[in-house]
Amino acid sequence: MSQATLEGSAGVWEPNETFAERVEQAWQTVEPGAKARIQELFLRGKGRNLYEAESSRVGSVDVPLDECESEEVCGQAWSLPGLPYWRVVTSYSCGDGCYFEWGIYDPQKKSFVDSKWAQYLTRATISADSKSLITEGNLVSIANDKVMIESRGQGGGWLGKSMFVK
Repeated sequence: MSQATLEGSAGVWEPNETFAERVEQAWQTVEPGAKARIQELFLRGKGRNLYEAESSRVGSVDVPLDECESEEVCGQAWSLPGLPYWRVVTSYSCGDGCYFEWGIYDPQKKSFVDSKWAQYLTRATISADSKSLITEGNLVSIANDKVMIESRGQGGGWLGKSMFVK
């Protein structure tokens, strides 16, 4: 197991407690009959991928370089599984961390798409029917170009087949 130290709200994790130790503590509280079922479910899912497809690099698009610290990064185009569009790096900077801004590009029309949902395409999970996405607690309709639920939460996703965009 990984020995990464967990961070969280005060009172949840002890300062020197590791993930493996916390999992072991939790495992000790599981009823003996349930342990076999949990192990069975774990083995049943082994080798399966939660996501149907992941975004992959598809080419480059010309973009203005005034907001870009690296000409090699800006303009990179990535697929959006299940959608006819690409996600293109339009701005890139590194300081305390590296930051990307993305534009949605229609390769058929060879132009960027003006949409509200484009800003939500970082660490997003796209539904299997490609009509909606979830990211950081936000539910966004791609089909209607509308933010259905705006939240300041984290995570979110779809049960079953979906596509993940980093």
